Amino acid sequence: MQENVSLIKEINDLRQDLKIARTHEHDLECLLTISQKASGKQITPNQEPVISSSNLIEKEKIIDMQKTEIRRLHSLIRDVEAGFRPSSSGKLLPPVSVQ
Repeated sequence: MQENVSLIKEINDLRQDLKIARTHEHDLECLLTISQKASGKQITPNQEPVISSSNLIEKEKIIDMQKTEIRRLHSLIRDVEAGFRPSSSGKLLPPVSVQ
């Protein structure tokens, strides 16, 4: 039960982080549009802004790590919903004897 609560909290935290990242992205796009209008430059729909290759590679790595983490969490959620609860230590607890 406690693990379910912690997983739900972690999912909610990730959703919040995603929302913040999307808001930040939108803000940057708005700033880019304002900056382009002020300078007189306009990017056509087929033209993309220039991004340095090292910056692009770093962003792709971050995206890949986030996708991997999302897959792991989805798998963990499916396991928990199916009734399988992985132990945190990797060892099985000894059976409980009723007296």
